[in-house]
Amino acid sequence: MKIADGMSARFAARVRRLRADFMATLPERAVALKQLSEASTLDLERLEKLRIEVHQLKGSAGMYQLESVFKAARDAESIVDQMLEARRAGQSSDVRLEAALEPLLGALSAPNSE
Repeated sequence: MKIADGMSARFAARVRRLRADFMATLPERAVALKQLSEASTLDLERLEKLRIEVHQLKGSAGMYQLESVFKAARDAESIVDQMLEARRAGQSSDVRLEAALEPLLGALSAPNSE
């Protein structure tokens, strides 16, 4: 279903504006994710902030039908969740966060709605 299916013209136009506004924030969000993931120490607080950012991206991308961003954010969220679980259990994680976020950063630089 496309965004405009079943919507009034005014509502569909509003959704398109909101989608465009969201898409305009993607480069800024990519920078924030990169900064969070490149920290010299990924403490629990930083991982939780990263998870919130990725989760919000996933939800918004899904709502605006940006399939590539949604899928990459969903996968990144899963990895960050695993890292958080390990950290809370006092364990370390073998995951290189920068590598885990690469698909998401790529999707943010070239979003599409497939």
